[in-house]
Amino acid sequence: MRKRQWWWSYALVVVVAYALTVVLSTAPTPLRGELGNFVFDQYQRWLPRPSDLEQPVRVVNIDDASIQRIGRWPWPRQTMAAIVEALSRANVAAVGFDVLFSEKDQPSDDVKACAQRAFRTADQAAHCAERVDGDVAFANAIAGRPIVLGSFFTTVSGGNSEFKPKAGFAFIGDAPNPFLNEFNGGLVPIAVLADPARGLGFLNWLPDNDRVIRRVPLLLDVNGEVQPSLVLEMLRVAQGSSSYVVKSAGSFGQTSERGSVGVEAIKVGDAVIPSQADGSVRVWFAKLDPRRSIPAWKVLEP
Repeated sequence: MRKRQWWWSYALVVVVAYALTVVLSTAPTPLRGELGNFVFDQYQRWLPRPSDLEQPVRVVNIDDASIQRIGRWPWPRQTMAAIVEALSRANVAAVGFDVLFSEKDQPSDDVKACAQRAFRTADQAAHCAERVDGDVAFANAIAGRPIVLGSFFTTVSGGNSEFKPKAGFAFIGDAPNPFLNEFNGGLVPIAVLADPARGLGFLNWLPDNDRVIRRVPLLLDVNGEVQPSLVLEMLRVAQGSSSYVVKSAGSFGQTSERGSVGVEAIKVGDAVIPSQADGSVRVWFAKLDPRRSIPAWKVLEP
């Protein structure tokens, strides 16, 4: 009986939604969008994505237990270096940091002691500083490993958004820039960390008018340059790929296979990802599953 009632309620919402779609087909675009979001949200509640524990993706959590054991956040860069070393010993395919390292590490007491200590030679002083400098330690851990760092772009010019992209882009059809969300400035990792990283990807999200996140951008236009998301960069680095291929349908009378104008798909390595016209994807969310997370303090344990 419960199953039958569930199917009846499911069918009722679908029929009502389609009926309203027909009736409101001439309504303003925002109203149609809100109706689509309503149906999308209801589908999410009824049938969240199953947690596939066979997928080789885990989240290293900066949780309360880790903060109690390791110390308050932000942790020293030496600690971040130790996490990279531990994950590398576990032979991970890629590590992505969804936190910003846009400022230099705060000097520790050891670094201050180096600055105050008298050394016989400049080499000795430099060796002391390198040994205790958190940014240098983190950079050394990043070098030669599949590490992706995060950036965050804004619509306001400024910040430290100058950096060299890590991947190339090839375009099928028109360049995707006119279809992408545009940004002018932002925050990127400091050069000592960005230079040795294999990938750099943005952490931006795109909430809808009701501030609910239903879609995630995979590509952005930043000062005329196409930039990839952290997710795309991790997927690229994990496969050892060096570039992306973006298929778009342009504005010269050509439409995509789905009948729209804009970005159609993004190819990275062996993966082809269908996208919305603005280079984003609507996410089929799963319920929170603690089995997919690992407390950061456990990563540092033997």
